[in-house]
Amino acid sequence: MPMWTLKTFMPFDFTKHGDGTLKGKTLVITGASRGIGLEIAKRAAKDGANISILAKTVTPHPKLEGTIFTAAKELEALGGKVLAL
Repeated sequence: MPMWTLKTFMPFDFTKHGDGTLKGKTLVITGASRGIGLEIAKRAAKDGANISILAKTVTPHPKLEGTIFTAAKELEALGGKVLAL
């Protein structure tokens, strides 16, 4: 028997807690130099969250754009406080 079923799973609803934003919250996001990790970090930065981003891309990839440093600059420009690890 599974630990939970679809009937019992309740996703977190930010609108029911506080002001509905991530302002003042602290997040740790892995894979934040590009893709879904970066998009999640952007959403948090727009709300004014404190974000620790982790990524292994330090030097630019020839075919993929973005490094942990470019992501940190982008997130700070959106209003987040960022620590790149």
